[in-house]
Amino acid sequence: MMIYIAISDLIFGVLRLNDARGTFDFVGADSSFWMSFKSRGKQFEISRKEEAKIVCGKIDFFNALYAGLKDFFASGNELKPSDSVNADLQIAIEQLNQVR
Repeated sequence: MMIYIAISDLIFGVLRLNDARGTFDFVGADSSFWMSFKSRGKQFEISRKEEAKIVCGKIDFFNALYAGLKDFFASGNELKPSDSVNADLQIAIEQLNQVR
């Protein structure tokens, strides 16, 4: 269940930075995974702890995230429509689809 909440959090977090400057720190479902997203105009600067930074276009990131989600759900990782986190997840995915 936590993976679906983490997916929604990731999507909503990066979308907040689409037209704004700022930072979003994403913490994965079990808190052992952490990434920082910094908005730099039309690009994200993505880093993890002290590791090297990756710079990529926001639209490229949104497209890659959407494609990864399609693959994830196509692999049998479906969430039941009646599940309580499904509504948030579907809203997040739709908003992501609108910006790519």
